[in-house]
Amino acid sequence: MGITGLLGCFKSVINPYDLEKLKGCKVAIDGYSWLYKGSYSCAMDLCLNINTRMHINYCVKKAKELVYFGIQPYFVFDGCSLPMKKRTEEKRSLSKEKAMELGHKYLKLKNLKAAFSEFTKAVSIKPEYVYQLVQELKKEGIPYVIAPYEADAQMTYLVNEGIVDAAISEDSDLIVFGCKRTFYKCNGANAHELRFQDIFKTTDWTISHLTFEQLQYTCILSGCDYLESIQGVGLKTALKYVTKGKTIENIFMEMKNDGKDVSHEYIEDFEKAVCTFKFQRVFDPRNNRLTTLNPLPNHIDTKKIEFIGPYMTDEVATQLAQCKINPKNMKPFTSIESQSSQPLQNLTSKMNANTTMSPLEKRGPLDKFFSIKTRTSEKRTLKTTSNAAEAKKSKRVDRNSNHKVTDLQSPYFL
Repeated sequence: MGITGLLGCFKSVINPYDLEKLKGCKVAIDGYSWLYKGSYSCAMDLCLNINTRMHINYCVKKAKELVYFGIQPYFVFDGCSLPMKKRTEEKRSLSKEKAMELGHKYLKLKNLKAAFSEFTKAVSIKPEYVYQLVQELKKEGIPYVIAPYEADAQMTYLVNEGIVDAAISEDSDLIVFGCKRTFYKCNGANAHELRFQDIFKTTDWTISHLTFEQLQYTCILSGCDYLESIQGVGLKTALKYVTKGKTIENIFMEMKNDGKDVSHEYIEDFEKAVCTFKFQRVFDPRNNRLTTLNPLPNHIDTKKIEFIGPYMTDEVATQLAQCKINPKNMKPFTSIESQSSQPLQNLTSKMNANTTMSPLEKRGPLDKFFSIKTRTSEKRTLKTTSNAAEAKKSKRVDRNSNHKVTDLQSPYFL
């Protein structure tokens, strides 16, 4: 999710950029981010275990947009759960469970709009979806990697090591990781670029006096996925304490003097969060080995820093990176069983998914380029009826609907 409000602190140095200028470049893609976006239009399908490929097709289509511009997409996916994110993930899981319950409740009441809204909040991207997408990426010759742990750290590693030229993301955490070049708010050929070399030139807040490490302190204190903020401490307040204290010890002394309740445990967790942003475990695809985002200092005992991501052998890390094993249980992927394709009753074209077309899709030449091949078994055909009146009524409904019926729709939208 990133640091709340952080991107807004760099508006003055985030500049519009035409992605067509990246022709010939390789760009890391946050795969989970795209899968989540693709899932919005089929959230109800996914939550009700109804077979759909809309989220997969969305990602393939977006990737082909980049290929059309001569850009090589390089998909990066989250891997195993990171110990430092346990509390955050538990909270998100509870939130999704509540949304799922509400979704089913509204569905029973036949309030489809409210049900759909809740199901979009309840959707979780499963490793099986990643596996399915990877099979499509292989067909298209698009490279990918499953990170040992977090995609943000992995993308930063790929960019900073020169394996790719930039990253495309919506997550401000890439700033805290120190990613050299990131593109945000990508829409067709339009994007917004942020270069690491420009972050201290921002005029939206005064940070030119900070080191990058102190900027990390500021972001972590304000609250991140690894550590909740102390009540009343946001980015501005955190910056005040970091500016005064400079070092971790003095920063917390300033906070205590200001009446903040800072426990010894909180300070330890803060130090762990700093360490995780600096040294999280990532995968080196050039040498097929597990490594860290930045080199570990010699004095650090690796056995005491399992919170940056528990150690795994290079062989296991490689199998994980190649999507041969499931990061949830570390067992080999098996052939994925088809989800139930039984359509729900009483759900009609009144509940159309809000599938948004990118400006690129409206261009004639690209329609053919972006067409997605579907298996015969996945194509849906409208049933003919002997009742002429019913057929006429069906046509009238189709004419009144602005949403084109395609093979990408959920069964109950037909």
